Amino acid sequence: MEDYKNTIYNYAISCILSMKEDFLTPQKIPRNFYQYSTLSTFKGVIEHNNLWATHWAYLNDAKELKKGLEIAKGVHSDPVIKKAFKSYKSFSDFEKLISRFMQKDKLNTIDAYVLCFSEKKDKLNLWRGYGDGYNSIVTAYDTAKIESNVKTVGFSIKGKVVYDEDRQKVMILTFLGRFCLLAKQMCKKFSKQKEKVEEHMLEYLALGILILSLFMKEKHWNEEKEWRIIYIFPSQNFLDFRKTDKGLIPFLHIPIFKEHALKCINGVRLPKSPDYALRKKAIQMLWDKVCNENKIKKDLKVEESSISIVY
Repeated sequence: MEDYKNTIYNYAISCILSMKEDFLTPQKIPRNFYQYSTLSTFKGVIEHNNLWATHWAYLNDAKELKKGLEIAKGVHSDPVIKKAFKSYKSFSDFEKLISRFMQKDKLNTIDAYVLCFSEKKDKLNLWRGYGDGYNSIVTAYDTAKIESNVKTVGFSIKGKVVYDEDRQKVMILTFLGRFCLLAKQMCKKFSKQKEKVEEHMLEYLALGILILSLFMKEKHWNEEKEWRIIYIFPSQNFLDFRKTDKGLIPFLHIPIFKEHALKCINGVRLPKSPDYALRKKAIQMLWDKVCNENKIKKDLKVEESSISIVY
Protein backbone atom coordinates (compact mmCIF):
# COMPACT_ATOMS: atom_id res chain seq x y z
CA MET A 1 0.00 0.00 0.00
CA GLU A 2 1.28 3.45 -0.87
CA ASP A 3 2.30 5.73 1.98
CA TYR A 4 -0.48 8.27 1.47
CA LYS A 5 -3.10 5.52 1.71
CA ASN A 6 -1.78 4.36 5.09
CA THR A 7 -1.68 7.93 6.36
CA ILE A 8 -5.22 8.70 5.20
CA TYR A 9 -6.49 5.46 6.72
CA ASN A 10 -4.93 6.19 10.12
CA TYR A 11 -6.18 9.78 10.27
CA ALA A 12 -9.66 8.92 9.00
CA ILE A 13 -10.11 6.09 11.50
CA SER A 14 -8.88 8.37 14.29
CA CYS A 15 -11.47 10.95 13.24
CA ILE A 16 -14.22 8.33 13.38
CA LEU A 17 -13.04 6.98 16.75
CA SER A 18 -13.08 10.48 18.22
CA MET A 19 -16.85 10.42 17.69
CA LYS A 20 -17.07 7.28 19.79
CA GLU A 21 -15.46 8.98 22.76
CA ASP A 22 -17.57 12.13 22.43
CA PHE A 23 -21.00 10.70 21.64
CA LEU A 24 -21.31 6.91 21.90
CA THR A 25 -19.72 5.80 25.17
CA PRO A 26 -21.50 6.81 28.40
CA GLN A 27 -19.51 6.92 31.62
CA LYS A 28 -21.46 3.98 33.03
CA ILE A 29 -21.51 0.73 31.07
CA PRO A 30 -24.15 -1.80 32.22
CA ARG A 31 -23.02 -4.94 34.02
CA ASN A 32 -24.83 -7.12 31.49
CA PHE A 33 -25.62 -6.93 27.79
CA TYR A 34 -28.86 -8.79 27.07
CA GLN A 35 -29.41 -10.52 23.74
CA TYR A 36 -32.87 -11.64 22.66
CA SER A 37 -32.70 -14.60 20.29
CA THR A 38 -33.99 -18.06 19.49
CA LEU A 39 -33.06 -21.21 21.38
CA SER A 40 -31.13 -22.48 18.35
CA THR A 41 -29.03 -19.31 18.37
CA PHE A 42 -28.23 -19.77 22.07
CA LYS A 43 -27.29 -23.40 21.41
CA GLY A 44 -24.94 -22.28 18.65
CA VAL A 45 -23.28 -19.66 20.87
CA ILE A 46 -22.32 -22.03 23.68
CA GLU A 47 -21.40 -24.91 21.36
CA HIS A 48 -19.26 -22.88 18.95
CA ASN A 49 -18.09 -20.17 21.37
CA ASN A 50 -18.91 -17.15 19.21
CA LEU A 51 -21.62 -14.63 18.37
CA TRP A 52 -23.03 -13.76 14.98
CA ALA A 53 -22.71 -10.23 13.58
CA THR A 54 -25.08 -9.57 10.67
CA HIS A 55 -24.27 -7.47 7.59
CA TRP A 56 -25.84 -4.05 8.14
CA ALA A 57 -27.77 -4.04 4.85
CA TYR A 58 -29.62 -7.24 5.87
CA LEU A 59 -30.87 -6.05 9.24
CA ASN A 60 -34.61 -5.62 9.79
CA ASP A 61 -34.16 -1.86 10.13
CA ALA A 62 -31.60 -1.42 7.34
CA LYS A 63 -33.56 1.42 5.71
CA GLU A 64 -33.57 3.33 8.97
CA LEU A 65 -29.82 2.86 9.20
CA LYS A 66 -29.35 5.40 6.41
CA LYS A 67 -30.68 8.03 8.79
CA GLY A 68 -27.23 9.59 9.12
CA LEU A 69 -27.09 10.10 5.35
CA GLU A 70 -30.45 11.86 5.40
CA ILE A 71 -29.24 14.11 8.22
CA ALA A 72 -26.07 14.85 6.25
CA LYS A 73 -28.17 15.90 3.27
CA GLY A 74 -30.19 18.16 5.55
CA VAL A 75 -27.00 19.60 7.00
CA HIS A 76 -25.85 20.49 3.52
CA SER A 77 -29.07 22.35 2.67
CA ASP A 78 -30.02 23.82 6.04
CA PRO A 79 -29.23 27.59 5.92
CA VAL A 80 -28.86 27.83 9.71
CA ILE A 81 -26.27 25.05 9.80
CA LYS A 82 -24.51 26.42 6.75
CA LYS A 83 -24.23 29.74 8.53
CA ALA A 84 -22.74 27.96 11.57
CA PHE A 85 -20.13 26.40 9.30
CA LYS A 86 -18.93 29.83 8.24
CA SER A 87 -16.64 29.68 11.27
CA TYR A 88 -14.64 27.02 9.44
CA LYS A 89 -12.03 28.46 7.10
CA SER A 90 -12.59 25.43 4.92
CA PHE A 91 -16.34 25.97 4.50
CA SER A 92 -16.14 26.18 0.71
CA ASP A 93 -14.14 22.93 0.67
CA PHE A 94 -16.76 21.40 2.94
CA GLU A 95 -19.51 22.27 0.48
CA LYS A 96 -17.56 20.77 -2.42
CA LEU A 97 -16.78 17.60 -0.47
CA ILE A 98 -20.37 17.03 0.60
CA SER A 99 -21.70 17.86 -2.87
CA ARG A 100 -19.42 15.23 -4.41
CA PHE A 101 -20.37 12.72 -1.74
CA MET A 102 -24.09 13.24 -2.34
CA GLN A 103 -23.60 12.45 -6.02
CA LYS A 104 -22.18 9.03 -5.19
CA ASP A 105 -23.96 6.50 -3.00
CA LYS A 106 -20.93 4.85 -1.46
CA LEU A 107 -22.72 3.46 1.59
CA ASN A 108 -23.87 0.36 -0.29
CA THR A 109 -20.27 -0.54 -1.14
CA ILE A 110 -19.29 -0.84 2.54
CA ASP A 111 -19.38 -4.23 4.26
CA ALA A 112 -20.10 -3.55 7.94
CA TYR A 113 -21.40 -6.12 10.41
CA VAL A 114 -23.48 -5.46 13.51
CA LEU A 115 -23.88 -7.12 16.92
CA CYS A 116 -26.91 -5.89 18.88
CA PHE A 117 -27.57 -5.98 22.63
CA SER A 118 -29.91 -4.30 25.10
CA GLU A 119 -29.68 -2.98 28.65
CA LYS A 120 -33.18 -4.38 29.25
CA LYS A 121 -33.62 -7.99 30.35
CA ASP A 122 -37.39 -8.40 29.95
CA LYS A 123 -39.10 -6.19 27.34
CA LEU A 124 -42.15 -7.36 25.39
CA ASN A 125 -41.22 -5.62 22.13
CA LEU A 126 -37.75 -7.18 22.21
CA TRP A 127 -39.14 -10.65 22.89
CA ARG A 128 -41.47 -10.32 19.92
CA GLY A 129 -39.01 -8.58 17.64
CA TYR A 130 -36.01 -10.88 18.02
CA GLY A 131 -37.31 -14.13 19.46
CA ASP A 132 -39.52 -16.95 18.21
CA GLY A 133 -42.47 -17.33 20.54
CA TYR A 134 -41.92 -19.99 23.19
CA ASN A 135 -38.64 -20.90 21.50
CA SER A 136 -37.09 -17.58 22.56
CA ILE A 137 -34.42 -16.84 25.12
CA VAL A 138 -32.68 -13.81 26.64
CA THR A 139 -29.00 -14.30 27.42
CA ALA A 140 -27.13 -12.07 29.87
CA TYR A 141 -23.51 -11.51 28.82
CA ASP A 142 -21.06 -10.09 31.34
CA THR A 143 -19.83 -6.86 29.70
CA ALA A 144 -16.50 -7.10 31.55
CA LYS A 145 -15.83 -10.41 29.80
CA ILE A 146 -16.66 -9.23 26.28
CA GLU A 147 -13.78 -8.22 24.02
CA SER A 148 -15.23 -5.84 21.43
CA ASN A 149 -11.93 -5.03 19.73
CA VAL A 150 -11.16 -8.44 18.25
CA LYS A 151 -8.14 -7.57 16.11
CA THR A 152 -8.24 -10.88 14.25
CA VAL A 153 -11.70 -10.00 12.92
CA GLY A 154 -11.15 -6.40 11.85
CA PHE A 155 -11.63 -2.80 12.93
CA SER A 156 -14.50 -2.45 15.42
CA ILE A 157 -16.34 0.22 17.39
CA LYS A 158 -18.71 -0.22 20.37
CA GLY A 159 -21.28 2.28 21.56
CA LYS A 160 -24.78 3.02 22.79
CA VAL A 161 -27.51 3.78 20.26
CA VAL A 162 -28.62 7.43 20.17
CA TYR A 163 -32.37 8.08 19.92
CA ASP A 164 -32.52 11.84 20.38
CA GLU A 165 -32.83 13.57 16.99
CA ASP A 166 -31.11 16.78 18.06
CA ARG A 167 -28.14 14.81 19.37
CA GLN A 168 -28.03 12.83 16.13
CA LYS A 169 -27.80 16.07 14.15
CA VAL A 170 -25.01 17.32 16.40
CA MET A 171 -23.13 14.05 15.84
CA ILE A 172 -23.31 14.32 12.06
CA LEU A 173 -22.54 18.04 12.08
CA THR A 174 -19.51 17.53 14.34
CA PHE A 175 -18.21 14.67 12.22
CA LEU A 176 -18.63 16.59 8.97
CA GLY A 177 -16.78 19.56 10.44
CA ARG A 178 -13.88 17.46 11.66
CA PHE A 179 -13.73 15.45 8.48
CA CYS A 180 -13.80 18.53 6.28
CA LEU A 181 -10.74 19.93 8.05
CA LEU A 182 -9.01 16.56 7.81
CA ALA A 183 -9.75 16.29 4.08
CA LYS A 184 -8.24 19.71 3.49
CA GLN A 185 -5.13 18.75 5.46
CA MET A 186 -4.69 15.49 3.54
CA CYS A 187 -5.10 17.20 0.15
CA LYS A 188 -2.49 19.75 1.15
CA LYS A 189 -0.13 17.12 2.55
CA PHE A 190 -0.36 14.95 -0.58
CA SER A 191 -0.94 17.65 -3.18
CA LYS A 192 0.64 15.60 -5.99
CA GLN A 193 -2.00 12.90 -5.53
CA LYS A 194 -4.88 15.26 -4.78
CA GLU A 195 -7.49 13.54 -6.97
CA LYS A 196 -6.73 10.11 -5.52
CA VAL A 197 -6.67 11.54 -2.02
CA GLU A 198 -10.12 13.10 -2.53
CA GLU A 199 -11.52 9.77 -3.71
CA HIS A 200 -10.15 8.01 -0.64
CA MET A 201 -11.53 10.73 1.61
CA LEU A 202 -14.98 10.30 0.07
CA GLU A 203 -14.81 6.58 0.87
CA TYR A 204 -13.92 7.26 4.50
CA LEU A 205 -16.57 9.97 4.70
CA ALA A 206 -19.13 7.35 3.66
CA LEU A 207 -17.68 4.94 6.22
CA GLY A 208 -17.97 7.52 9.01
CA ILE A 209 -21.54 8.44 8.12
CA LEU A 210 -22.53 4.77 7.93
CA ILE A 211 -20.97 3.96 11.31
CA LEU A 212 -22.73 6.90 12.95
CA SER A 213 -25.99 5.87 11.25
CA LEU A 214 -25.65 2.40 12.75
CA PHE A 215 -25.78 4.06 16.17
CA MET A 216 -28.95 6.05 15.39
CA LYS A 217 -32.59 4.99 15.71
CA GLU A 218 -35.95 6.73 15.82
CA LYS A 219 -36.97 7.98 19.27
CA HIS A 220 -39.91 5.57 19.54
CA TRP A 221 -37.36 2.73 19.86
CA ASN A 222 -35.81 4.38 22.92
CA GLU A 223 -37.23 1.74 25.28
CA GLU A 224 -34.87 -0.85 23.75
CA LYS A 225 -31.81 0.86 25.32
CA GLU A 226 -29.67 -0.74 22.63
CA TRP A 227 -25.89 -1.13 22.40
CA ARG A 228 -24.05 -2.17 19.25
CA ILE A 229 -20.63 -3.35 18.16
CA ILE A 230 -19.79 -2.61 14.52
CA TYR A 231 -17.13 -4.53 12.59
CA ILE A 232 -15.48 -3.00 9.51
CA PHE A 233 -12.95 -4.49 7.06
CA PRO A 234 -13.46 -8.01 8.47
CA SER A 235 -11.28 -10.99 7.67
CA GLN A 236 -12.92 -13.39 5.21
CA ASN A 237 -11.99 -16.20 7.60
CA PHE A 238 -14.98 -15.29 9.78
CA LEU A 239 -17.52 -14.83 6.98
CA ASP A 240 -20.45 -17.20 6.60
CA PHE A 241 -24.01 -17.21 5.23
CA ARG A 242 -27.38 -18.37 6.48
CA LYS A 243 -30.33 -19.27 4.33
CA THR A 244 -33.66 -17.46 4.83
CA ASP A 245 -36.88 -17.03 2.87
CA LYS A 246 -35.33 -13.77 1.58
CA GLY A 247 -32.17 -15.47 0.31
CA LEU A 248 -28.70 -15.70 1.82
CA ILE A 249 -27.71 -13.34 4.63
CA PRO A 250 -23.98 -12.71 5.21
CA PHE A 251 -22.71 -12.69 8.78
CA LEU A 252 -19.51 -13.05 10.82
CA HIS A 253 -18.64 -15.61 13.49
CA ILE A 254 -17.16 -13.30 16.15
CA PRO A 255 -14.85 -14.83 18.81
CA ILE A 256 -15.90 -12.07 21.17
CA PHE A 257 -15.45 -13.69 24.57
CA LYS A 258 -12.32 -13.16 26.67
CA GLU A 259 -12.92 -16.65 28.05
CA HIS A 260 -15.26 -19.39 26.86
CA ALA A 261 -18.84 -18.23 26.27
CA LEU A 262 -19.97 -20.44 29.16
CA LYS A 263 -17.89 -18.34 31.55
CA CYS A 264 -19.22 -15.07 30.13
CA ILE A 265 -22.93 -15.82 30.56
CA ASN A 266 -24.50 -14.59 33.80
CA GLY A 267 -27.85 -16.27 33.23
CA VAL A 268 -30.77 -16.73 30.85
CA ARG A 269 -34.48 -15.92 30.84
CA LEU A 270 -37.19 -18.03 29.18
CA PRO A 271 -40.73 -17.05 28.18
CA LYS A 272 -43.61 -17.65 30.57
CA SER A 273 -45.26 -20.83 29.34
CA PRO A 274 -47.43 -23.73 30.58
CA ASP A 275 -44.50 -26.14 30.23
CA TYR A 276 -41.82 -23.78 31.57
CA ALA A 277 -40.40 -26.45 33.92
CA LEU A 278 -39.68 -28.82 31.03
CA ARG A 279 -38.15 -26.06 28.92
CA LYS A 280 -35.93 -25.02 31.83
CA LYS A 281 -34.79 -28.59 32.39
CA ALA A 282 -33.81 -29.00 28.71
CA ILE A 283 -31.77 -25.78 28.79
CA GLN A 284 -29.95 -26.91 31.93
CA MET A 285 -29.25 -30.33 30.39
CA LEU A 286 -27.78 -28.64 27.30
CA TRP A 287 -25.70 -26.33 29.51
CA ASP A 288 -24.34 -29.21 31.60
CA LYS A 289 -23.47 -31.20 28.48
CA VAL A 290 -21.47 -28.34 26.91
CA CYS A 291 -19.80 -27.55 30.26
CA ASN A 292 -18.73 -31.17 30.59
CA GLU A 293 -17.35 -31.25 27.03
CA ASN A 294 -15.26 -28.12 27.75
CA LYS A 295 -14.28 -29.18 31.31
CA ILE A 296 -15.91 -26.08 32.78
CA LYS A 297 -17.75 -26.06 36.09
CA LYS A 298 -20.42 -23.37 36.22
CA ASP A 299 -24.08 -23.36 37.15
CA LEU A 300 -26.61 -21.62 34.94
CA LYS A 301 -29.21 -19.30 36.44
CA VAL A 302 -32.49 -19.76 34.56
CA GLU A 303 -35.43 -17.40 35.17
CA GLU A 304 -38.94 -17.14 33.79
CA SER A 305 -40.12 -13.95 32.11
CA SER A 306 -42.65 -11.86 33.98
CA ILE A 307 -44.38 -11.10 30.67
CA SER A 308 -46.83 -13.25 28.72
CA ILE A 309 -45.20 -12.86 25.32
CA VAL A 310 -47.37 -15.52 23.65
CA TYR A 311 -51.15 -15.62 23.89
